[in-house]
Formats: sequence, C-alpha cells, structure tokens
Amino acid sequence: MAQTTTSASGTVTTIPAGQVPLTSFKDSRYRGRSRVAEAVPSAPSSPRSAGNFSREKDYQSLGTNGKLSVDLLQRRTTVTVGGGINRDRVFPVGGIPIGLSDGSLVPGSSSESKDVTTAMAGLSQVLTRRWLVGVDATRTFERGYLTEPYKVVSVQDGTTGCRWAS
Repeated sequence: MAQTTTSASGTVTTIPAGQVPLTSFKDSRYRGRSRVAEAVPSAPSSPRSAGNFSREKDYQSLGTNGKLSVDLLQRRTTVTVGGGINRDRVFPVGGIPIGLSDGSLVPGSSSESKDVTTAMAGLSQVLTRRWLVGVDATRTFERGYLTEPYKVVSVQDGTTGCRWAS
C-alpha cells in the first residue's frame, strides 16, 4: 500500500509500497529573551515582566508577559495575577495547505497569523513550616491559524482504491 507523508516544510509525497519514506531536514532557530524582576526583600509585592522573540525558517513568535505577586497576612498569603500576549506568524515552506484537501495550497497565501492571549490568577497560603497550599487558574485564548501545516492524514478506500489526504 502506498504511503503519503509530508516533509518538515509541508510538501506532500507519496511513496510506493515497500519503500521507506526518508527525507533530510535542516532548520535554524534564533531566540532572544529579556526579563525584568524587582526583588526587594521588605516589599510586599514583586512585579516581573518578560519579552521574547523566536524565529525559525517557517515560524516567528513575538511576545510579552507580566506578573505581579502581593504578600498579605504577614507574608503567609500570596496573591498572584498575570498575563501575556504572543503575536506569531506561520509561513510554511511551499505555501499554506488547504485543510482536508489533497495537499493543494491556498492561492496567493504564504503566511498566516496566530495570536495567543493568556491570563492567570493564583493564591497560595502557608499552613505550617512544612505545608504550603496553592491554587492557580489560567485561561488562554487563541485566534488565527491554529492548524499544523505539516501533518497529513491519508486514507485509502480498500474497495475502490481511492485515496485522499487532509
């Protein structure tokens, strides 16, 4: 039975039955990150912020985040709130495949955006010298191109031999 695969850059290839699908792959990643934290032992709060940038051959991510922790009740209780945003771009080598298709590409489209917004809140409480309890909640919103352009699923009908990929 023939095997349909995709390369790391999304190119669809069909390999005849009995052959092993092999391909070479090379990618470089560049990353930068900065972080600012104010640690004053006597202060009841500790703000932190960070920014990040990452670039690969087919993906770029730019983001920032921040967090504020406030100590209460003689530093036995800590309340934390924070959030972050990422503005990413996906640009598969060869173009963006149409979902649930035979590997055809979206005409005239070479990149798509992906936006991620995250919010978090947390509470921790010192119970004894050895016991600490904490609870955190995080909510993430994602919009834009959320598909994995390099994964292809192929199906072959055993009766008719018809094949399709998605």
